[in-house]
Amino acid sequence: MGFPAMTRTDQYICTACPGDCLDACFNEAIVALESGVAILEDLCAGCGACVGSCSNGRIGLDLGVAHLLAHP
Repeated sequence: MGFPAMTRTDQYICTACPGDCLDACFNEAIVALESGVAILEDLCAGCGACVGSCSNGRIGLDLGVAHLLAHP
């Protein structure tokens, strides 16, 4: 079984989180990969639930689509 097709937001993969955003996303747009957590923007509904659930502040919304922010 392979991983889902990657989008441009997958250039950033969060590797230092407990994965709370996985449970917050009702659309399954956030996936666990072997290397960390990634957001598949084509599945994102833009609700922002993941933004508040991210304990590291690494998720932002831009034009109604969630994306991982670069490491601060």
